Amino acid sequence: MAKNKKTALVLGGGGSRGAYEIGVWQALRELGIKLDIVCGTSVGSINGAVIVQDEFDLAVKLWHELETEMIFDVDIPKQSAKKSPAVSLDIAGMPLEEARAYTREIIKNGGASSNGLASILNKYLDEDAIRCSPIEYGLTTVELPNLKPHYIYKEEIPHGKLIDYIIASSSFAPAVQPHEIDGVEYIDGGFADVVPIELALNKGADNIIAVNLNAVGVMRKDKFKKAETAADKVTTISCPHEMGSVLVFNKDNARRLMRLGYLDAMKTFNIFSGNFYTFPHKTFDKKTLLGADTAAKLFDLDPTLIYTRETLNAALAEKIKEHRSIIKRELLKSETKQFNGSRPFKLFAVETFELLSKKLSRKTIAIMIADELKKEDSMPVLSSRAAHRFLAEELSSARYITASGLV
Repeated sequence: MAKNKKTALVLGGGGSRGAYEIGVWQALRELGIKLDIVCGTSVGSINGAVIVQDEFDLAVKLWHELETEMIFDVDIPKQSAKKSPAVSLDIAGMPLEEARAYTREIIKNGGASSNGLASILNKYLDEDAIRCSPIEYGLTTVELPNLKPHYIYKEEIPHGKLIDYIIASSSFAPAVQPHEIDGVEYIDGGFADVVPIELALNKGADNIIAVNLNAVGVMRKDKFKKAETAADKVTTISCPHEMGSVLVFNKDNARRLMRLGYLDAMKTFNIFSGNFYTFPHKTFDKKTLLGADTAAKLFDLDPTLIYTRETLNAALAEKIKEHRSIIKRELLKSETKQFNGSRPFKLFAVETFELLSKKLSRKTIAIMIADELKKEDSMPVLSSRAAHRFLAEELSSARYITASGLV
């Protein structure tokens, strides 16, 4: 008798980036993918618990409400939130005032307290519902002082302690204080295994879907290699866009990340096409898709939208128009007077491309190449190895916008 195949969802750690995982879950629900095992590290253990409860609307509500000060006890001056992004400073991806707040807590108290997180988890998680769910659940945490990793499942956690273990899994030292359980201190599971695929393997998963938030932590590539042999299929979903600091929780970014998680998952399962950007399936052939995707990336289009050929070209045309107004100023500022002529690629040898890539913005280069390509006698040097070496994405974008009549 054939055994029932098990599908596992493995959720990586990554603090505020965890909103992305809820977007992935949304896609899996729409696709009708039944989950038998859910496991996670850090924020992945939090999201995993909500998924095991099968309360999608509750998960969305949670992420729509979260702000840094609600979770960790850090004192962030209110006026810092009003500063213009144009004059803001950041340290390690965090706004300056938030970085200072965490630093103060590390110096004074050995890290920020997670009392706020405990209150939120007690509000949103139902330990009995998680235990009674037919979905298997596991998490990772790391014991101090010996840094011993713990891979633990819900049935192994004493009753009344499940939320404690989730907090332990999410205690990102040194920014956050270790969490004590029965006299033992624990820290974030990411110090041992940031995407704990082993938890799924140990439960006999046949089909594994892993979400990698590209956060700091130990990535067990050996376990992924083992999974590729032991399981029927391993699918990894990750975000190609900037996701923000793991310690800065922001409602607007949470909404953005949920949308990106949804779109990336739908692309992974071939409902949509694209890498950085999203297009209805079969909008473009393979070669044109690469150029369209690259052009959208290079001109900083909104990655949360689904683009048809028409909406993509309209958005690119607007961006190209905006950027043309600053090209001359950029050329003067960069002191590249030799490129001010009408045929910059006609006058210089292959080293031109390396100089261009260092002196000018990628948008400017793409537009300059596109202007050259549309000429009947465009320069053969644009097809050279050097051009592709230094300006691969600019060339791909230029070819797309030229073929689409956008220059």
